[in-house]
This record gives sequence, C-alpha cells and structure tokens, in this order.
Amino acid sequence: MSIAKTVQNLIDSRPFLAESLMRGVINYNNLALDLSAEVARLEGCEVKTSAVVMALRRYTERLRERSNVEESLAHLSFKMALKSHIADFSLKRSPRVLSIVGEFFSQLSSTESPLVEFFELVTGQDELSLCISSSASESLKARFESEDILTYTDDLVAITLTFTGDFLTTPGIIFQSTRMLAWEDINLYEVISTQNELSFILRSSEAPRALEVLQSMQMEKN
Repeated sequence: MSIAKTVQNLIDSRPFLAESLMRGVINYNNLALDLSAEVARLEGCEVKTSAVVMALRRYTERLRERSNVEESLAHLSFKMALKSHIADFSLKRSPRVLSIVGEFFSQLSSTESPLVEFFELVTGQDELSLCISSSASESLKARFESEDILTYTDDLVAITLTFTGDFLTTPGIIFQSTRMLAWEDINLYEVISTQNELSFILRSSEAPRALEVLQSMQMEKN
C-alpha cells in the first residue's frame, strides 16, 4: 500500500482529524510527526516525515473538494420524522431465512394483521439486516429461533429524512449527514435509503442529539 493511501485510511478512520484538516486548524508538520510512526508500522518500512506531509496536503485538498458538495445540497430540503421502539436483526442469508421473511411480510400486508409502523430489509451477499417495529420483533424472533441470528438489538429509533428535490443523484448527502453524526460521536446501526428517504437507525438514548445535528444541517443550507 502507498504512503498516500495509508495516510488517507488513517485520516478516514478519525473523523475529527478530517474535519480539522478541512478547516485548516491543524499544522501539517506536527500531524505528520505524530502519524509517521504508525504509517511506518503499516508500511513495514521507514517513512520520511516529508512524505507524510505531502500526503496530508494532497488528501486535504481532496477533502475540501468533497466538502464543496455541500453547495449542491442547497436546492434540497427535507422533513424529519422519528419512530421509536425499533429492533434490528442481522442474520446469515439463506433460502430458509428469505422464505421466513417473505411469509412474515405477506402476513403484514394482510388487512387482518396489526399495523407495523417500521419495516426495512437489506440483503447482502451472505447476510441480511432487518429493522422492524418492536411490537412485531418478538414474533419474528420466534420464527428465526433455529436460524443463525448474528446480532439482535432493541431499544433503537429510526430517524427518517424525506427529501424534496433530486435526492438519489445529488452527491454528498449521505456523506455530509453521517460525517456530522460521527463528529458528535453518534453510532449508527443502519443507514437505509429509498427513492426520497434516508433513514438512520441508532440508540434511543442518542436520538435527541442526532435530531439536533440533522436539524442543524437543514439550517445551514437555509
């Protein structure tokens, strides 16, 4: 791996450093001295401080260019909604699990089933994540009893931003919002997007701070 890529990975893993570099409040030489030993360890060879300084300068330029996408968000606005009592499942993907989810969703769609206010399913190559209202989570959990549940977390909330404007083809929206949440040390369990909506799944205890952060993003654009 190149020194530039190693430095980039180190900065990306520390949102506070990335933000400070973009704002120009960190001295490149001092930061390079601080990072040089770790860069050398990851590279497996001696690294000149000047090379780290150059990598920091170049990556800062890229970060600032990326930050400029905020200007393209000015034509977008959003409404924000919070749904509480959310549970999150992570499971190994299998035909059996997909069948259980399909049968459960069919029942939810019937007029006789109680209303479930929140249901989001994301399937990966080997795993799937499912977020659902806690009122239905126990029933679903019982169906998964013999399956490989990787994680199960409750006491979550879903904060959903519903956008006006061209959300899907406007770069930087997810980056900007997750960056601001990371800056406030708010952990996200899931980030889910649809045609006009962006949902964040997080601990209920962190909901007030997250709402404040996301609302400030709207205010900054105004």
